[in-house]
Amino acid sequence: MHALHAALMSRRGDGSDCAGVQQLLAALEAAGPELTTMDVLICSPGGVGSTQLSNHLNAHGVTTNLLTDTDNLRHCPRPPSFASSPAASGPAASAANPTIPVPGTAADIAPAPDRRDRGTTASISAGTTTGIISAASGTKPGQGGGPDQNPPHLPQPPQPPRVPQCRPRHVVYLYGDPLAAVASHYRRGHACHQAQKTSGHPARLSPANFPATFAEYVSRGEDLFGLEDHFRGWLAAPADYPVTLVRYEHMFDMDVALPLFTMLCGHKLSEQQVNAMAEAFVASKRPRSSQVPAEYYGRMYGRLLADMDALPALHTRDAAGVGGSATS
Repeated sequence: MHALHAALMSRRGDGSDCAGVQQLLAALEAAGPELTTMDVLICSPGGVGSTQLSNHLNAHGVTTNLLTDTDNLRHCPRPPSFASSPAASGPAASAANPTIPVPGTAADIAPAPDRRDRGTTASISAGTTTGIISAASGTKPGQGGGPDQNPPHLPQPPQPPRVPQCRPRHVVYLYGDPLAAVASHYRRGHACHQAQKTSGHPARLSPANFPATFAEYVSRGEDLFGLEDHFRGWLAAPADYPVTLVRYEHMFDMDVALPLFTMLCGHKLSEQQVNAMAEAFVASKRPRSSQVPAEYYGRMYGRLLADMDALPALHTRDAAGVGGSATS
């Protein structure tokens, strides 16, 4: 149900949020936050295994934010705001007013969602979700328009940024070798698009002026992905919830994976199930496909990598961005 709720929420403000979509949202949210609250929000700068972690959690019935990033949560440059906590839903976030505008959140700084990922959360497939949304909006999949929608060729009315009604039970930030992450984006052919998401300044970047190759990027020496601010924002920016930071290079170590999955899945799975889940995840580790020449490490991201190395592989920061628990 969380996947359906998130997909419906992503349609708000794109011209397809007709009365049917609103009715479905109201019905889901009236059922209570337990139905629509995701278990784990995973954010990262990309190239550090967030899809693999999401898929592993989803396969065991633990919900996460959408792989398609239509909810603008997977790569946002700082912890997003939420209308309420999982335990309570105040007057600012109710079935009648499920979300509230919050300036400066992921919703108003992220570019158009990237459709290269086709996964979703839990057990609802992207095709099924699209069909449900299309039925609610009175259109067929792949078609736009409708009596209560602006034609697609006309400008759509501006919509305020919106945030999910309830914050997730857990928030995880994955990070890792910044040059290896950049190399991964170039290998997969979406470097500029990813930089538009992570930098927080999508309008400043375009394929026309973005370095065409990984070698050109390193030679230029400019942090166009905003990885410095991305990491430090998630490490230290104030948030009204704790954030668990996980180092990709150690994520598959049992002494990191087991406490991580115990924390994220303990409310749904038994100790035996969590142990088996951690063992399977550790066994799924594969070498990186993207390689970084050794000489590149002396050219950029040296300080950022040193700051990452100084942090425990599994670290939970408090709401103020300091302190918290750690596992070396």
